Amino acid sequence: MDNLFLFPESAGGKNEQPNNLQLATVAGVYEDGLALIPDAQAAATQKHYKYLASAYPAPAVGDRVVVMKMSGTYVVMGSLDGSSSLPAANTVFAGPASGETAAAAFRHLVATDLPTVPISKGGTGQSGVTVITDPSEIFVMASGFSCNWANYAAWGKIAMVTASFRVVQAVTTSSWTTWATIVAGKRPLAAVVGNITRTSYCTVGSDGAIDVASTVSADGNHIFTAVYLLA
Repeated sequence: MDNLFLFPESAGGKNEQPNNLQLATVAGVYEDGLALIPDAQAAATQKHYKYLASAYPAPAVGDRVVVMKMSGTYVVMGSLDGSSSLPAANTVFAGPASGETAAAAFRHLVATDLPTVPISKGGTGQSGVTVITDPSEIFVMASGFSCNWANYAAWGKIAMVTASFRVVQAVTTSSWTTWATIVAGKRPLAAVVGNITRTSYCTVGSDGAIDVASTVSADGNHIFTAVYLLA
């Protein structure tokens, strides 16, 4: 029988009308609706019935549902408590995680679901890690020094800089000498101590200046590192 709801076995015949509300079990989930097994029936309907997505967002085979007669057919109004379609733990009801627009469903969160929370609200103000490897976008080198390579990485307010500096012109005094200046936007909030191999340590000021107190000869390569809180 194509439509068991319109003429259920429990009714006395085709001329009798069933109740407006009935219970059923989902036998199949299809793009055009649900195949149902009405209570007191053994076989599933061949017809597929529409359902209210707002009340029943994730239909599953085996769910117990309430159906209502509307305009000569039946519509699934929703599932009963305890149905297998109840959402799993740690899932949200949302649209697709990627791709084209589609009906909402229960799923796990993905990284793109999370908003960028501003610092004023306790967040980082960042949506991910920033990585820069072009030395010219990180440093302005002082006269007598050059940069072989550099890496700048920042997440939120934490930054790390590593670089290889080359001494082109010898430094003949041990007084503080500025080797390079970190460009605006990548400078520390307050002065910090960094490290330069072969000369021990250096300071990185809030103005971005990398100052070293050492006497060094020309043609030497030095590795610079510093980790700090961004301004």
